[in-house]
Amino acid sequence: MSGVDITVEYKDLSATDAEQLSELIRCFELFRERNERYQDLWKQGGIEDSIHHIRSKSARVIWASTHLSLAQQVEAIDDPQDLVNYSVFYMRNLLAARGEERGCRAPGCRHLDCDSYAVLAHEQDDIG
Repeated sequence: MSGVDITVEYKDLSATDAEQLSELIRCFELFRERNERYQDLWKQGGIEDSIHHIRSKSARVIWASTHLSLAQQVEAIDDPQDLVNYSVFYMRNLLAARGEERGCRAPGCRHLDCDSYAVLAHEQDDIG
């Protein structure tokens, strides 16, 4: 698989814009680290699995906010980062189900990568 170089230039960012972008980049870095290990495993579960993980990560973040000190919450920063990443997986799976992302070129297929989707992927094409 070949890489893609992406360069984005944002001009006139406010301090809060720059901070937001910095945190999103940290989420992306965590995604890359884990995706290197798990190789797009998130695609196999589709929309339903993304929702499951969003619920799970949300519960962890909420629990941490009431049971952990601020320092401990910072130590567990990967939970809210995962929440952001699973939200993106949800969006990508949702768009793929509606045929709005590039991916499989099979006639009538609306999936990102059929080889990594669950066996029932093509049987569930009526999502959209």
